[in-house]
Amino acid sequence: MNNIKLCEIISKKLNDATNILDIGCGDGFLVSCLAKKLNRKIIGLDNSIEGFTKAHNHCEKFDVCNLIGCIKGNAHKMKMFGNDEFDAVILIYALHHMDNPEIVLREANRVLKPAGRVVMVEYVVRKRRSKCHKFAKEEVDKMMRNAGFRESVIQKLEEDIILVTSKK
Repeated sequence: MNNIKLCEIISKKLNDATNILDIGCGDGFLVSCLAKKLNRKIIGLDNSIEGFTKAHNHCEKFDVCNLIGCIKGNAHKMKMFGNDEFDAVILIYALHHMDNPEIVLREANRVLKPAGRVVMVEYVVRKRRSKCHKFAKEEVDKMMRNAGFRESVIQKLEEDIILVTSKK
C-alpha cells in the first residue's frame, strides 16, 4: 500500500486528535503527510536517528517542520513522556520490529489520555522475518486487550496488512 493512500486512511481515524505520537516513525514521511493533512502537532519517536535526516527533508517538502518533532528514544520505556499526554498514538509498520510488542503497547496506553486512541497498521506475517515478530489477527487483538485497550477494531487493508484502532 502506498504511503499517500495510507496517510489518507490514517488521517480519517485521527480527525479530532490534537496531540499525536508516532512510535517508530522511521523516515518521517507519514508524520509529515499527516501533519500537513491534519494541520496538527505530531511527535515522531524512533530508536535510530538514521531516518531523521530524511524526516527533516520530508517536513520541509510538506512545509510542516513547525508541526513536527523527532525524538530518539526507546518505545519500551518512554520516560520522556508523561502519563495521559497524547490524544492519539500511531504505530505504522512498527510493532513487528519491537523486541517486546506488549510492553510497547502498554507504554502507548500509558501515554494516551483517557478515551485516547491507538491506530496501528501492521503486517499479518505468514513467514518469520529476521528480527520481526509474527502476528495473526487474533494475536494482535489479544495484545491490545492485555495492554489495556478496549473496543479494538481490526480491518483488512490488503491481503497481508491490517488496520487496528482501539480506545484506551
